[in-house]
Amino acid sequence: MEGVGCTLCHQITSTSLLPPASFSGNFQIFDQPVAWGPFVPTYVNTMQRQSGYRPEYAEHIRKSEFCATCHELFTEYYDTTGHIVSTPETLFPEQTPYHEGLESSFSKKGIQCQNCHMTAAALTKITAIPRRAPQREGVLRHAFFTENTMMLSIIESVAQEIGLAIPDLNEAINDGETYLADAGSIEIETFSWDENDTLQVTLRIRNNAGHKLPTSIPLRRVFIHFAVYGKDGETIFSSGDTDAQGRIIGVDSDTDPSKYEPHLLFFLKFGYIV
Repeated sequence: MEGVGCTLCHQITSTSLLPPASFSGNFQIFDQPVAWGPFVPTYVNTMQRQSGYRPEYAEHIRKSEFCATCHELFTEYYDTTGHIVSTPETLFPEQTPYHEGLESSFSKKGIQCQNCHMTAAALTKITAIPRRAPQREGVLRHAFFTENTMMLSIIESVAQEIGLAIPDLNEAINDGETYLADAGSIEIETFSWDENDTLQVTLRIRNNAGHKLPTSIPLRRVFIHFAVYGKDGETIFSSGDTDAQGRIIGVDSDTDPSKYEPHLLFFLKFGYIV
């Protein structure tokens, strides 16, 4: 019910961050009440008296391997009789943003998960006690920007039904949607008419994320809504329309899960879309 608390993450030991053994939640917690952090502590005894946890400096708290312990997820799979048929070597890669990140230009530049999913404050205190505590440079805000605005919206809906007020939840949804808007970009690179009076358009899609777009759970997808309109605003061609249930019109697998959608090129009277 509490979800992931502060002390869970901040007690994960650096020695347990050994991919791939540490994936799928296989982290280890220090056997003493300690709180690893990215800054050298100045008032150790004060925090220990107030919280029961002794602050310690640790570099691993800012590394992608730290996030990968939970977000790099491999799961077992079953046959039609309900028996597990996967082996430790053939687990299903359900969520692999860490491996995707290793192959990206972000990794080559030394960009970690935290650099994108947490925002840094220019100069701020990390504690109100004692008052003379120093200000720190680059304190990361624990907002954890996410694409999972759907789950946040479900939580918000349920909270309203039972009369539960969750501070800043709507703000978190808006922040997530704003964050998603920069995950990729699309533009018309070229367009021309051929000798048959057919319009040919080439689109360029850019992934601005440090992993696949979309990433993590396989049910996520990105699709293009491409439309051609006449001079009076009438629709001549449209691909990527959705119905009231959010299904993409014309995609076989959206109406029948047993089917899959093959790769298509659109040859139409008024368009040849690549």
